[in-house]
Amino acid sequence: MPNFSERSKTLSIELTKFKSVTNTEGETNFAPYFKSVLSSWDYFKENPDHVWTEKTLDDAFERYSLYAFVKGTSDKTIILTGHYDTVSTNNYGTLEPLACSPDELLTELINDLRRSQTNAQALNDFESGDFLPGRGLLDMKSGLAVGLTLLEEWSKLPEPPGNLLFIAVPDEEVASHGMKSVVQQLPEVCKKFELKLELAINLDVSSEAAVFLGSVGKLLPFALFVGRPTHVGVPFDGVNPTLIGSEFVSRIEANPLYGDAEGRKDYPAPPTVLYQRDNRTHYDVTTPASSFCAVNVLTHHRTPQEVLETFIHLATESLESTLQKLEQRAAEFAKRTNTEITFQPTSGIITFGKLLEQAQSVDAKSVQRILLETSTTLENVNRCNDITQELVKLVGLEGPAVVVGFAPPYYSRSECDAVKDATLLELIEKEVKATPYDISTRPFFDGISDMSFFCATDSHDAQTFVASHIPVPQTVTENKLDCPIVNIGPWGKDYHQRLERVHTPYAFEVLPELLWRIVQSILK
Repeated sequence: MPNFSERSKTLSIELTKFKSVTNTEGETNFAPYFKSVLSSWDYFKENPDHVWTEKTLDDAFERYSLYAFVKGTSDKTIILTGHYDTVSTNNYGTLEPLACSPDELLTELINDLRRSQTNAQALNDFESGDFLPGRGLLDMKSGLAVGLTLLEEWSKLPEPPGNLLFIAVPDEEVASHGMKSVVQQLPEVCKKFELKLELAINLDVSSEAAVFLGSVGKLLPFALFVGRPTHVGVPFDGVNPTLIGSEFVSRIEANPLYGDAEGRKDYPAPPTVLYQRDNRTHYDVTTPASSFCAVNVLTHHRTPQEVLETFIHLATESLESTLQKLEQRAAEFAKRTNTEITFQPTSGIITFGKLLEQAQSVDAKSVQRILLETSTTLENVNRCNDITQELVKLVGLEGPAVVVGFAPPYYSRSECDAVKDATLLELIEKEVKATPYDISTRPFFDGISDMSFFCATDSHDAQTFVASHIPVPQTVTENKLDCPIVNIGPWGKDYHQRLERVHTPYAFEVLPELLWRIVQSILK
């Protein structure tokens, strides 16, 4: 077996030093740089058309996916893939200039941790020599480097028993334009090189040494709470939407009852609120007209339909609780002030899809303008908020009411088929057990990944359902390749954080050897 260790480490550090934060010039330039590195290899000097870049589709930013192909003696093909964009380096503070220089950063972080005595575990990790820091080294340039070492060794075999196709994509950290483009471009690549896809291996990072046979689904359901504005001097003449939103958030935040855990050992984290804000644009003494909330929901088994039903149920409960509290407080205020207060508000819950239907029946042209032009400079979640507000005005929806729907990004669940992919799964499990390292096999990767776009498990109906309740339906990608995908990548700690660090013995020694055996086993 080839000695992968030094080569994997060298490539990891080399790739990390090229800063490629999402939506920056570095990300734009990374794939061309990457191509220039591979073009210096003997194999690609002899086969220059086997390494190339493809521009992402329908993307506001200029960026590219990198493809590198090593031909074998059969049409059987394994894809090695991952993303090269990283999150920002801002959280490194004074050490930001060293954020992408692992060796120099290691020395400074050790000195810093010794002085501050703030994180004994991280200090122990760094002093052990088993962990190396750097923005993107863990997430996920060390995984890409391992894929490259396999590709390089494969190109040196006199008769490789099958094909390896390496694909590095941008924009995984924000909107997955890279993988969304790849799934549309890949069929033509397979046709050109006569490839039969057997398996794709995502090389993304996790917090443990594990093989993941699927990837978690991610939904971002939202609720627009429509109030009934009133002067602050007469609060019981209206309904403040922030109270409805607070009732809702108190019910759902980190609540296992609304997660995907019931009766299962392996389950994702419960829902958590990512956005909560009122929609006030200026100060005055009128209560807000509406407020907005969006919640991260991870799924292993629940469908989008079930998730939206839960949102409708919680919105209904929250409205009822709000009105009960206001009625009680109005009665108490009337009693204390010896006045008469009438509190008889109406209420209702409506899905975004139903709101859109009503708006189109009122004024289809205005709806088209709203969908195309509203807040086009905003990122998609805030755009959903603004579009929904505009449609509420168009149909004259009176509060108190709640509009529920979905905001991007939407990631389908991704799972291997226990029957169809049984032979592949047996081969992978065999090689995992043969590895002298404690590696677990898990059904779902919970880090949210591009696997969701490569091989979606959510049905066509489920994806269409999401699209029908999302204000920006163009963000829902239904492409599905007929190829199973698993995640087998490095592990480490604190990814996206200042102390992001990769476990080097696993990443540079155990992982490449495991992948080499899996690739050989399947392609032979």
